[in-house]
Amino acid sequence: MKPNSKSKFIVITGGVVSGLGKGVLTASLGAMLKKNNKVVAIKCDGYLNTDPGTINPVEHGEVFVLDDGSEVDMDFGHYERLIGIRAKGSWNITMGKVYKQILDDERLGKYLGRTVQLIPHVTDEIKRRMYKIATEEAGDVVFIEIGGTVGDMENELFIEAVRQIRNEIGPARILFAHLSYLPIVEGSGEQKSKPTQASIKLLNQAGIYPEIIFCRCDRKLTTEIRKKISLHCNIEENKVISNMNVENMNLLIEHFAEQGVGAFMESRLDLERSGVKENELLYVCLASILFSRKKRIPNTLKILSDAIAEPANLEAHEKPQSLTWPLPPLRIAICGKYMKLRDSYASVREAILHASVHRMLARKSFLSPDIHYIEVSDFEKKDLAQNSCYNEAGIAEKLSGFHGVIIPSGFGSRGLGGKIQVIRYLREHKIPFLGICLGMQLGVIEFARNVCGIVKAGTTEVLSDDHALQVEDPVIHLLEEQNHVTELGGSMRLGRKRVLLKEESLAYSIYKNFGEIEQGSFVHERFRHRYEVNNAYIKKMEEAGLLFSGCTEDGSIVQLMELPSHPFFVACQYHPELLSTLEKPAPLFQAFIEASLNKAKNV
Repeated sequence: MKPNSKSKFIVITGGVVSGLGKGVLTASLGAMLKKNNKVVAIKCDGYLNTDPGTINPVEHGEVFVLDDGSEVDMDFGHYERLIGIRAKGSWNITMGKVYKQILDDERLGKYLGRTVQLIPHVTDEIKRRMYKIATEEAGDVVFIEIGGTVGDMENELFIEAVRQIRNEIGPARILFAHLSYLPIVEGSGEQKSKPTQASIKLLNQAGIYPEIIFCRCDRKLTTEIRKKISLHCNIEENKVISNMNVENMNLLIEHFAEQGVGAFMESRLDLERSGVKENELLYVCLASILFSRKKRIPNTLKILSDAIAEPANLEAHEKPQSLTWPLPPLRIAICGKYMKLRDSYASVREAILHASVHRMLARKSFLSPDIHYIEVSDFEKKDLAQNSCYNEAGIAEKLSGFHGVIIPSGFGSRGLGGKIQVIRYLREHKIPFLGICLGMQLGVIEFARNVCGIVKAGTTEVLSDDHALQVEDPVIHLLEEQNHVTELGGSMRLGRKRVLLKEESLAYSIYKNFGEIEQGSFVHERFRHRYEVNNAYIKKMEEAGLLFSGCTEDGSIVQLMELPSHPFFVACQYHPELLSTLEKPAPLFQAFIEASLNKAKNV
């Protein structure tokens, strides 16, 4: 199978070390081309898992969920947010999926007695999937990001497959880009190119010759280092690109545009020119933060960058007359249990920034969200089934000075007690609270225990970790549809679904304010859960003042809850952060930021 004749391919590989940001790079390049081209993004992962759905976020970052219910790599969050696409599960090609298909085909006799080998059979399957995506989506530009690092055994077959693609479709339709790491030796402060040279040599040995190299570093490349990389890696000097560390991934687009990356891609692949000046390419992805005159883009970008990084830095800037100064402080805490890797909550972090930018424009006053990550295990107690000893002083010390707190999703029993104690503190001290997925379930448990007097309220999720525990009042229990599920991967309630809102609720007014309500009081959100609120306890909690403000169309599953007596105590079973973009932030996050600012003003 061959792709449609108009599809052009851009392959992104990485070298030296993992975690350099190939996903952000791919998304940024896609954003620069999306104005006049249909962009598709494929991610290749070498692990043998079918998908990342059962991988601990500390190992691999957050699991991103798509409209179709697929659990995919977190880089798809970058693709959707920056490029503005709605991805599909088939775009995440894992070696687990490929090998499973090969073995299934072999058992069905599709190889007609031939010996099944890595080459050509596995590489043919990889190419078949890539070509199918390009054809079905009619992509003008198809990005292929190859996970891992050049030299890894896990991604060798992906690299071989894209080498073969170049031969099959011709060099004019495919561009190879490489992301490398440029270390700086402590003491001398000298940028070193040897690791980049080594990774390019490995690529060359595999038959891949990149035409543009992005060098990750904490400062701009010197003229000397550009010349050295150009000489040793057989590449034009102006195709050695600085990929500096930035506070916000959205800011990369302008850095690349200034270095001529967009013009090079368009010229090299014979794509329609954007017709936008280099310093205005940023508008593709940051349209919502720009003022009415495009000529103010560079200044606006610099101010935004410094506002996010450090409010004090703004003293060096000429302050726009149309904006209110100084910046109000806004301290937001994310209380979770996967703190060893901050990318476990990447979409939550980005949703906070999206909402903050929009609030800045709406009110013409800058704010700098100061996000802190708090490990809830610090508050953990052994008793998971019942209410543990409430350490109010300890929690107050940890949460002192925060204007809003988010309790994100998670799985398993670890950290449940700590999150419940945090939620109690937020409820009693009127601090804005946004609960997501498990955060909503634990909000319900906390209310049941400490307001309704159901002291042994809990969740049956703890039983999956410790069968000796007993949950006498399961206010949270397994979804009925999950009772007979045996395979954990891809079997939860997943994907984009409708939520029916109560018109008298805060949630309804929030979504209506941002134009998200559909006829019939519906909104659409993405889900990923296995447990739900036990409907047998709803009446008692409603009588005590809790409002269950959103549910499924048939009313069988609770999707939203809020506490009307609290300034902002809202929690949802879905993941609003997964649909948030800079152009269109998640309504609940916008409302949460506004409530947090009100808290900051009243402290």
